[in-house]
Amino acid sequence: LSTRPGIRPGAVALVGASLGANLAALAAARGAAVRAVALISPSLDYRGVRVDAAVMKKIGGRPMWLAASTEDPYALRTVKELMGAGGAYEQRLSGARGHGTGLLVADQELAGALVDWLRRTLIF
Repeated sequence: LSTRPGIRPGAVALVGASLGANLAALAAARGAAVRAVALISPSLDYRGVRVDAAVMKKIGGRPMWLAASTEDPYALRTVKELMGAGGAYEQRLSGARGHGTGLLVADQELAGALVDWLRRTLIF
């Protein structure tokens, strides 16, 4: 993305939900051009697609937005563990029932919070 016309270098974020959250984290760990990453309902291990301390270390101090439903025990536990890795991380917990993109549908305020975070993080 950073090489495409009209894309400002340093203003690329990845957003993923459920399995996509794990894939976004892995891609951000490999791509220095990714300035920020947002994970919605991530899993420490989704059928072998792992987000662990090594992945978080590679992401480093880049901004990260983590969201989960308080009604989704595994995603909630994952968010809490990933928050413990330190960094410029923002956590959003929702009382709405939902997982992945379904959580954004169930909690419209969460979707707005994600957009606000992206604006604050990428517009400098």
